[in-house]
Amino acid sequence: MKIINEERTKELNALKAINEKQGQELTKASNLLTTQEAKLNEASTSLDELKNEIKNNRRTEQRLRRQRDTWAASGVLAFIVGAAGAIR
Repeated sequence: MKIINEERTKELNALKAINEKQGQELTKASNLLTTQEAKLNEASTSLDELKNEIKNNRRTEQRLRRQRDTWAASGVLAFIVGAAGAIR
């Protein structure tokens, strides 16, 4: 009976060691997941900022294009008015 109890104690200790090791691995995995989640959130925020920057750059390009076209049209109009005044 004593031998059986010693065998069971050894097996129980081995199982406890396995259980503890699994607990440590789970803790490591949980920490890794938390770190990865933080990095993904940071990347998502960065992508949102870049998306907004691109939108703003497009708006600026459109505004500058409109201004350029307006100045070009007003220059042509001034030339035509000046040419018409010179002909008279």
